[in-house]
Amino acid sequence: MTKRFFGKLEALYARRVDALGLAFFRIAYSLVLLLEVKQLFTFRSLIFTEVSTPIYLITSLLLVWAVALVCLFLGYYTRLAALINYIIGVYIVWQMPDFKYHLDFVMTTVNFLLLFLPVSVSFSLDEYLEKKQQPQKLQSTQVSSLYNWLLVMLGIGLVYLDSAVNKLDSPMWLSGLGFWLPSSLPQNAQTNLSWLLNQEYLARFIGYGILVFEISFIFLIPFRVLRWPLIIVGILLHLGIGLAYPIPHFALLMLALYIPLLPDIFWQKLRRVFRLPQLQTKAAVNVSDELKSAGGIRSKSTWLTLFMLYAVVGQIMCMLAAPLVQDFATKNQLKGILTTSQYLFKPFYFVNQKLLGIVSHDIFLDKHFADFDQLINISYLEINGNIKPLPLFTQTGQPGAYSTGRLWTKWAYRVTGANPDKEKLAAGIEQFAFFWARQQKINLDIAVFLVRIKRIETINNWEKHFLNHQINQPWITVGRVVWQNQQSRIEWFRGKELQKKNNL
Repeated sequence: MTKRFFGKLEALYARRVDALGLAFFRIAYSLVLLLEVKQLFTFRSLIFTEVSTPIYLITSLLLVWAVALVCLFLGYYTRLAALINYIIGVYIVWQMPDFKYHLDFVMTTVNFLLLFLPVSVSFSLDEYLEKKQQPQKLQSTQVSSLYNWLLVMLGIGLVYLDSAVNKLDSPMWLSGLGFWLPSSLPQNAQTNLSWLLNQEYLARFIGYGILVFEISFIFLIPFRVLRWPLIIVGILLHLGIGLAYPIPHFALLMLALYIPLLPDIFWQKLRRVFRLPQLQTKAAVNVSDELKSAGGIRSKSTWLTLFMLYAVVGQIMCMLAAPLVQDFATKNQLKGILTTSQYLFKPFYFVNQKLLGIVSHDIFLDKHFADFDQLINISYLEINGNIKPLPLFTQTGQPGAYSTGRLWTKWAYRVTGANPDKEKLAAGIEQFAFFWARQQKINLDIAVFLVRIKRIETINNWEKHFLNHQINQPWITVGRVVWQNQQSRIEWFRGKELQKKNNL
């Protein structure tokens, strides 16, 4: 059985596909990471305030990272650029524990794969310069299909499967509200989709559809006849995520990962339309050359296969922590085996999480929204008495200009959230208010900020016009923030709801 399994993978490795798939993935992925690095650079004095690394070093690393991504985009010194991208990416993610979000882990996985994938074989400066230096050399425009499948399986398939396993224990998802409920809470609603959310059966259909799609993707994608339908559904899913929620870079990153799935016929048509060099089929020559090299196809495919298997096992270990799996093990007297397996694999968790991005993808679950009955925002009290909200939430309670990606995750769910911790709330208010004041060149010694809340309802069932009802709730001032000698002080107003609920 093992021999047969590795034989199939060797055949997959020997099968050649158009290198434009990896080339366009490289270009799209680099652009997405450049957007993410731009946000990190813009908000670096906010994001990296609590780390020991000097801000000037963080600034330098972000600039070097951006240069490496430009080189990766152009396909210039691609291997070196990929190495710099991976090292700095891992280091930067380590430096912002409170600002991490799920993009970081998918990014880490893909960055690691880029160290080995032949993403510069086509449509790159490296390819152009090599042709110029060796015009007589026949250049291949094909790569092994196994490289594309590594990106698809590790970047999409395992992420979906892990996320779905966690959702299978969620009353919200099992009742079809996995799309409706998060989209109906103002703090998540980048776009008001009430026209869609108010159609109960359609909203539930989308919720169930997402769950089925995530469960089945990794098992159905190998079937060629189902590939285009899965690609179309996946693209629509992530376009919807980018529209509905304030995580546009994550949506774009996942869309980029669908590029290697596009079939050769798509790239052949693209070559004809844009008059690109036609596909040069050198499969027989390539296979022969590799067989003659040390290890040949068997060596390369074996190492790639072993890494894929390791990643699969690592992701399965993450899935073992899912409530559904834990409950099943307890009911069937398998808890001991489960605990032993997790214990034996524990030494690998650090490497998997920090260096490979293999983590549990338990996002958008009931626990994130339970008891979330108030939004908290900061407003600046102008000298003329006008109240100017900071761009964390808008007047409607929807995400503001600051609240995208990691900044949204930090403010909406780690600083504030359902039951905000007193110290974390105070520290977060100080962080964001201080950053905004510096951006606006406001003298903090005379500045006054107001802490305001918007009460919203918690809900477990579908309700028409629910989002609009929450949006129309008023903001209530519950405290103020003043500075003295560069130190902030929060004064909570007596009798206000935030003070009573959270014992502040």
